[in-house]
Amino acid sequence: MSSASVATEPASRSVGDSFAIGVLVMLVVSVLQRCVGLIRGLGFCHFLSDVELGQWALANSFFTIAVPIAVLGLPGSFGKFVEYFRCRGQLGIYVGRVGAVSAVGLCAVCLAIFMYPGSFSWFIFGEEKTLSLVAACVLTLACVTLFSFVSELVTGLRQVRAVSAMQFTQSLGFAVLGLVGLALYRSWFILLPCFAIASLIGLVPGLLAISQHHGAEFSRPKASRLLAASELWQRILPFAAMLWGINLLSNLFEVSDRYMLLHLISGGETVGQAAVGQYHCGRILPNLLTSVAMTLGSIMLPYLSADWEAQQHHKVTARLRQVLQSASIAFLG
Repeated sequence: MSSASVATEPASRSVGDSFAIGVLVMLVVSVLQRCVGLIRGLGFCHFLSDVELGQWALANSFFTIAVPIAVLGLPGSFGKFVEYFRCRGQLGIYVGRVGAVSAVGLCAVCLAIFMYPGSFSWFIFGEEKTLSLVAACVLTLACVTLFSFVSELVTGLRQVRAVSAMQFTQSLGFAVLGLVGLALYRSWFILLPCFAIASLIGLVPGLLAISQHHGAEFSRPKASRLLAASELWQRILPFAAMLWGINLLSNLFEVSDRYMLLHLISGGETVGQAAVGQYHCGRILPNLLTSVAMTLGSIMLPYLSADWEAQQHHKVTARLRQVLQSASIAFLG
């Protein structure tokens, strides 16, 4: 089969949501999800003291840093390369190998945390924590990583309604479970299992979409479409490494202020944790706008990649211009 015939194959087989529907669904669900997040954040501020709220913010910051590090940034390549390997009948090999390497990275991070629980506790919380809390953090990290992996895959497949349902289900589930848990136990520790359970529940819409619309594409490919490991990694590693570096720098920038408050402020770890809690409250509203922009960017990439693979470069330019103009007007307003 020639490369030209392969390049034109996905146009008739693509079952992803259209660009307009995808962006519209994303915006509607984002508004609902951000409303849920706002209520959840204000509820956490109501039930928790500054110190406990700071401890939860520090744990959540750890998840922000650790998830992309654990999976080596590889699932971030789904948005760019899912369409490339899908139209060549190699989607199952691609996702399987990325999933295997990501699982190894996650296990390595979890093992390192269990080997040095004291250092982990001091760096994340500024004080020694019990082994049960460390284990809860590791279990939550695994659940959040799995949710992130499936979410990136569903986004790469352009099932925008499914990924929006995943995010909304996780957000709503965490809000309900977290607020109920805090009302009953009044301890931030309960938020860890609540976050893990909400992430597992959020997997359901994405897994259903994959099985219903793309199950056949994950079947074993023909011998003529087998993918050499060297070919796979040579294609995706430069992009994944660049994305991993960008995410690492941006995530460290995102959480460095909290750890500076924790480790550099005078008065001990309790004062630092309280300062982090107050700082967390002050960021609830600004984070809403930032998260909408980040979600829009992740939704766009698979559509741009699909247009590029279909040799429709003019659509890439038109869509970028349309989204940039609309986003500029909306955020200015």
